[in-house]
Amino acid sequence: MRCCSRKTGLFIVALVVISLSLTGCLGGGIKSYTVSGVVADGNGDGIDGVEIAVTGGKSTTTTTASGGKYVLIGLTGTCTLTPKLDGYTFSPSNNSVSKASTCAMVG
Repeated sequence: MRCCSRKTGLFIVALVVISLSLTGCLGGGIKSYTVSGVVADGNGDGIDGVEIAVTGGKSTTTTTASGGKYVLIGLTGTCTLTPKLDGYTFSPSNNSVSKASTCAMVG
């Protein structure tokens, strides 16, 4: 009887370890990254209220704050960042990112 309970205990421990690694609790999950930047006009002044749409690995949006600054946390895979604000044309029209970086855009 004691042999079987020990095998059962080891089996349960193995299942827990496998479950944790599949859910990313032991570092086996998808790695995320952060992108930050500034959206500015041709004079270098930050533009507040620009919507940054993110498509690709993780779809989300954010809006530039004071000074045109933005931060996107928890991105995964390759993402495309596209700025949008009525009355503005941006260069570049979008940025492709796949790792932590800083992206500046001019409107």
